Amino acid sequence: MLMRACKISSTLLSAILCVLISITSLSGQLSEKGRPYSLGKSSLKSILPMATMDQIDMAAVQAEDAINDEIIEIPYR
Repeated sequence: MLMRACKISSTLLSAILCVLISITSLSGQLSEKGRPYSLGKSSLKSILPMATMDQIDMAAVQAEDAINDEIIEIPYR
């Protein structure tokens, strides 16, 4: 009887501990509102270069995937 009570209290303690840990991690993402400092700086736009990429040839990508999907030793794209 005593062993059963110890097991129940141990299980209850574990459950309470899990709930407390979950509650503290839920409050980790707080919103402070406002804007990031860098978004208000127009000088950053002139410093950072802008790049325009060519269109992706999806037919070629799908053809490569069809070949690579057969090879088990390499990861999927």
